[in-house]
Amino acid sequence: MDTDKILFWNVDTQKDFIDPDGKLYVPGAELIKGNLNVLTELAIKNKIRVVN
Repeated sequence: MDTDKILFWNVDTQKDFIDPDGKLYVPGAELIKGNLNVLTELAIKNKIRVVN
């Protein structure tokens, strides 16, 4: 796999959107935190660039 051409773009997962105390909180958004962590760790493990 040519990881130089792959990018994991983690969009709009700032605390304000995901944390219930955040100013821009989206109800239920905290439910995806575990999956986002898994995806980020998988990308890092496979030397895929991560943009937050």
